[in-house]
Amino acid sequence: MQLGETIYRLRTQRGMSQGDLADALEVSRQSVSKWETGGATPDLDKLVKMSGLFGVTLDELVKGEASAAQPQPQAQPEPRVIYVERAEPPTPRRKIAGYALFGLALLIVLLCTILGGMLAGVLFSLPFWACGAVCFLFQKRVGLWCGWTAFFLLDIYLRFATGTAWGGIRFLITQFTYASTLHGMISLGITAVMTGLLVWTIWSFRDKILEPSRRVKSRLISLVLLICLTTALPWVVSYFGQQAATDGQSLYMVARVSQVLGVVLQWIKITALCRLVIDLLAIRRWKTAEQ
Repeated sequence: MQLGETIYRLRTQRGMSQGDLADALEVSRQSVSKWETGGATPDLDKLVKMSGLFGVTLDELVKGEASAAQPQPQAQPEPRVIYVERAEPPTPRRKIAGYALFGLALLIVLLCTILGGMLAGVLFSLPFWACGAVCFLFQKRVGLWCGWTAFFLLDIYLRFATGTAWGGIRFLITQFTYASTLHGMISLGITAVMTGLLVWTIWSFRDKILEPSRRVKSRLISLVLLICLTTALPWVVSYFGQQAATDGQSLYMVARVSQVLGVVLQWIKITALCRLVIDLLAIRRWKTAEQ
């Protein structure tokens, strides 16, 4: 029996997914998939970890003789039940970080409440509550998703509290004096942060390989159409809203609705664009591997 078939058999016997095994070995799910399909061979330290995780010897894991060496339970004349005390698995580091973030958020709320600003405490602690929830909801790339969560909350605050957004970087092209203002410097700073998050996101999926099937191609077309729609829709809503407005109050409502809709569509467009780039690079890796 080949090594990949043995890993697959032992993993499925224990009810583990490829993601569970990858987390236990601290590797990517794609690496486990390559091992099972014979596309790659695990290193010696990973083999040693797997032998301990599956409860087999290294020879049984490599040679695939575990099933042949194990006697059938029905052949035992007097089966015995042995109770083994198992130690509780250690708490993952991401959950420890989540508890720490929740504790810090609660501390901020308590301190601000004592100082007479409970609402301020809730606002200041919101990023810590959100990042703590991310630590429990995601098993991989926790730091990346925490970064996006904190940046999203910061972007919403700056847009509606100060009128500053990362999209304001376009004014630097037409108005050079804009860069010297406070809004210009803030816009430049958050644009740099967002660029770093986008690069980090694409880099974190550098091991992804995607076969260009019909379903994948349909998804790519849908992403392109979604990007075009989210780009054109705010202009359409703003134009027809201004045409339908009859007084100053109506124009104000149209402007506020267009602003909120623009923020939502802008984030949808960024998400779709990032997914499109990741999939295109994954398809390119697949084509390179096939060649």
